[in-house]
Amino acid sequence: MIDAYLDALTARVRAYDSVRVLPIYMVFLDQHYYEANHGRLWLDFLEHPLDSLPKLDQRFAGFRTRVRQAQLALRQAVDDSRLLQAEAAQYGGAWLRNQIKVQVNITNPADPSFWSRGLMPGIGIPDNVMRDHRKIVFYDVTEEDPYRGLAIYTGMGVGEHYTGPTWEDRAIMAQGPVLITLKEQARQVLLGGACRRRRSHIRCGRVPSRTTTRRRSRP
Repeated sequence: MIDAYLDALTARVRAYDSVRVLPIYMVFLDQHYYEANHGRLWLDFLEHPLDSLPKLDQRFAGFRTRVRQAQLALRQAVDDSRLLQAEAAQYGGAWLRNQIKVQVNITNPADPSFWSRGLMPGIGIPDNVMRDHRKIVFYDVTEEDPYRGLAIYTGMGVGEHYTGPTWEDRAIMAQGPVLITLKEQARQVLLGGACRRRRSHIRCGRVPSRTTTRRRSRP
């Protein structure tokens, strides 16, 4: 994941002088798994990819070298962009670092006080054990052209097989108008805490789809 984000950032920075647009990369992560899997180490780095690398054990020297090379390529792309350098001179280094980053949002705080007795009626288990661990990725989903982007749903089990020791994740790719609902749900998460209408550069408002517009225009 680290390599993929750095490579994507580098590619878009290299194209910035011609297209004059930088995409926004956002990650929403459940706080329970963020803490349990020590996600702070690398997610903090993705929020500040131009800064120093995290310190790693010598066992991961090869991985650190690979990430370091990707970071150097990103830094070089930023230095080579005349437009970015001009804007950084005008708006400051903090503005530049806010453009070249992954927007990380930690949601759904873990609360051990909630228990469920669905699987073990007599004893019960904490909800944290059965937390939603779906992984959802989507990009370029717009109301104007819903077929332009794509979504990947994974981390989902099916039926009783999911509760046994041999459970496995399933994944599907989806495309089309159905993804507008996914985008709306992501919008609600943003409005619930991560996005502020007046201060954020992220567009949070709804955009009428072409289908909706055509329906409204009918007599």
